[in-house]
Amino acid sequence: MYSRTLITVQFLRPVLSYLFAVIAGAALTWRMLAVGKKTLSDRKVANDNLVSVIATLLASLTLSRFILPPVVLLSVNLYGILVCFGLSSGVILALHQAKQEHLDIGITAQAIGVTLAGCFVGARIFDVLVHWAQFLPLLTHPRAALSFVMKSGWVFLGGAAGGIIFAIGYFRLARVSPWPYLDVFMPCVAWAQIFGRIGCFFAGCCYGTRCSPSLPLGVHFPPDSIAFRELFFRSGGGHSFELGDLRTASLNPVQLYESFGNLVIFLSLFFWIRPRRRFEAQVFIGWLILYGFLRFVLEFFRGDISRGFRFGLSTGQLMSISCVAVGFELWRRKGLASPDPMA
Repeated sequence: MYSRTLITVQFLRPVLSYLFAVIAGAALTWRMLAVGKKTLSDRKVANDNLVSVIATLLASLTLSRFILPPVVLLSVNLYGILVCFGLSSGVILALHQAKQEHLDIGITAQAIGVTLAGCFVGARIFDVLVHWAQFLPLLTHPRAALSFVMKSGWVFLGGAAGGIIFAIGYFRLARVSPWPYLDVFMPCVAWAQIFGRIGCFFAGCCYGTRCSPSLPLGVHFPPDSIAFRELFFRSGGGHSFELGDLRTASLNPVQLYESFGNLVIFLSLFFWIRPRRRFEAQVFIGWLILYGFLRFVLEFFRGDISRGFRFGLSTGQLMSISCVAVGFELWRRKGLASPDPMA
């Protein structure tokens, strides 16, 4: 009886995941095909915004992967709950701020849907690129390659890049300037990351390097965590386990470091840079530079080597350098060329 239930659970988990993905995609598509923004009534706008929020909830639950234990009830892990809360509250905050900035709510809602789709695509593509050596031999076997892509992880900076590219493409098609909308979106990205990294901490992914047991902030991950499983397979590289292999050695809680860093970025963008901005894209530029610096430094405390290294730097550090470089270049083009407020 138990084995039959387990087989059913293993079958239902991917089915439910793809079902929610289809529902989320259908809801977003419906929103994007809605009546033109110039003819939307206030009630229609409210309904469309509700659809966007619901789609975001469904998409975030899908991205966080449903977990079906060998029991009848469906449960979601704490990582999924925190990611869901971060994304949904970020969407609501973005819609509220767009209204405060007198931006078109219809375009904002559509752009959020397109941005989330870009995040999904970008996060998966960059994870495949990070693990290209493992993926390359599978290209001659389409089913195995597809399975590898679907089971790959999520690279945040890749998702951010994909979301920004998709969003700018949408704004170009809509023939509106992307910068006022990106100025609204980026503090919300930092807000969502606050909870996303706390979720990473509870899941044990994106864990830190080994630290001194005397460090007050050092953490030990239990056997059911991703950190324990990965370090167990790498134990030949020198990592030791404690208390009869019941937990990892003391590790830097780098996930919480980044969560706190994102809180500082959010407060800086939302309450300092945004009210004082002199030109469009200044908040967006601020996020690129601040998060780029934060991520570059924190990568030195990351212990998950599977994220890949090039030229002596992690892929996260290389992407962080790109973020900072793009930010300063945009500052040079828009900031120095726009001395007048909001030019």
